[in-house]
Amino acid sequence: MTVMDYDLLLPQKEESILGLTYTQGKIIDVMDEGAIALLCEATLLATKEGKSTVGDFVNSPALLPFHLSTVTPAILVNYNPRLNLTAYSSGDEYIFIGS
Repeated sequence: MTVMDYDLLLPQKEESILGLTYTQGKIIDVMDEGAIALLCEATLLATKEGKSTVGDFVNSPALLPFHLSTVTPAILVNYNPRLNLTAYSSGDEYIFIGS
């Protein structure tokens, strides 16, 4: 099965110069805070740096087709002991795996 079979990606009716293009289909709302923390860990494991700002995590294309209800750094680190948080002088808070 593919994302097309589940209507998570839908082909646009008009082809572009590059061929067929797609739009986002069904959205799956994730409201369970524990599931959100697990999705964060999985997303971080898939990145080379192993860290991300909360905003970059929430907007990551890797989360297609999920929509995360409420994400705060506190939720992520409280529900997943493998996640840690650090703040930089720029005001960005980074989530990362490990200590």
